[in-house]
Amino acid sequence: MLDRQALLTLSQYRNSERPIVSLYLTVDRNAPEDKYLIQMKNMMAEAEAQRDSLGAEQWQQVHADLERARDWVRENYVRGGQSVAIFACGAGLWKTFSLPYELPTALTLGSEARVRPLYRLLQRFERYLAILTDARDARVFLATPDETREVAQVEDDTPGRHDQGGWAQSRIQRHQDKMVEEHLSNAAELAFRLFQQEGFDGIVLMGTEERTSHLEALLHPYLLQRVLARVPMEMEASSREVGSKTMELGREQRRSRQTEQLDTWSNSLKGGNQGVAGLSDTLRAAQQGQLMTLIMREDLFMEGGRCKQCGVLTEQPNGNCDYCNGPIHHLEDVMEALTAAAIDQGAELIFLATDGGADRLNDYGGVGAT
Repeated sequence: MLDRQALLTLSQYRNSERPIVSLYLTVDRNAPEDKYLIQMKNMMAEAEAQRDSLGAEQWQQVHADLERARDWVRENYVRGGQSVAIFACGAGLWKTFSLPYELPTALTLGSEARVRPLYRLLQRFERYLAILTDARDARVFLATPDETREVAQVEDDTPGRHDQGGWAQSRIQRHQDKMVEEHLSNAAELAFRLFQQEGFDGIVLMGTEERTSHLEALLHPYLLQRVLARVPMEMEASSREVGSKTMELGREQRRSRQTEQLDTWSNSLKGGNQGVAGLSDTLRAAQQGQLMTLIMREDLFMEGGRCKQCGVLTEQPNGNCDYCNGPIHHLEDVMEALTAAAIDQGAELIFLATDGGADRLNDYGGVGAT
């Protein structure tokens, strides 16, 4: 499953003896199988240009990984989504993902797995929980950009209202209120169990104002801070209706949060506080383990290097390390390594598209951090 933990594991994998294969392939299940075999053949031919620089033994190892990847594509491409991603490095690494969105076809060989495309996708592929409830029933949905599934139901035998008056009516009403409280508590407990098992980025409470406000008060604190909104919705609503409203609220929340974080970063630069801007200062913050939020243009690629001796990231593509004087290993895209460092430090990553505020980074080389 594609999640932050899977990307953390990939970003931390190292093998000093052989390159890591990172393969992305766009999939059209209606196209003939030969199309993918031809694509694989062409990428393998392009990779062979590195044969001399790798040496015979390393190339043989890489070629074996590529053959394994081609076999996997041949056997599995019809079962996947719109893209596949494969990471291979002999017996030490073999990881595959079938993805619901297109990613550019690409093959890279390097000292680190190329995970940035997956993290950009993960940022968009957020998951939300929606709870639709009344006094007796609760329907629980898990919504993603790809689909909305009704994953659970809570049905409780809550008594209806009665026409009796006086003391009897009061007693029955108290009993009914208690049963409704228990029903909503059951729904809140189920939501927390799903959060522990599945994880999600936000929660939407649906139903009447009375029921949703009552349910919100019963949520675990971890869930309470993830509530996006309380919205009216009929109990008979379809999964499509629930999912459409949930994803709309999720997108609004994500855009709002990105704007808020950009404002926080911009203000921190003006105040001379913890914000940094530009590649050099951002790499320095990463080296010091100070990344809390990494912000960059999603299309940003910059050449750089990593010290073979102390591991520091640098703008220098070659030469010697400013810290330990060790040799610099050339990186075609140092932003990939910076992304991995941010994941390793538990920082939040924000990749900005041109229509999502990326122009605010233009004066700072396209990257910054807090």
